[in-house]
Amino acid sequence: SPRVARWVVNGLVFGDQDKLDGRFEGKAMLFEYVQKAVEKARYKQLEDGSWFAEIPGFKGVWANEKTVEACRKELWSVLEEWVMLKLRDREPLPKVGGVTIKIREAKVA
Repeated sequence: SPRVARWVVNGLVFGDQDKLDGRFEGKAMLFEYVQKAVEKARYKQLEDGSWFAEIPGFKGVWANEKTVEACRKELWSVLEEWVMLKLRDREPLPKVGGVTIKIREAKVA
């Protein structure tokens, strides 16, 4: 029988058809996950006056912008895209502030 990817966000199960944006619960959990991760970001002002930010434990997630606020917004956007790529590729995501997002295979009836 066919199999489809499912992701579990704090116990709520979502499938490819949901895309996390089709259900309020998924959007809320994704928002909470990203928010908690961005709270752990480390910011540094560079010699040229721009701001650099990265999140420990999130390899490849970083931003560099002219202001700290623009840097935070860009970091948020980069992290959202990173999470979606991880989900698509069925790669594990780190647990952040008690929020977990896991991938599991489920049979389709």
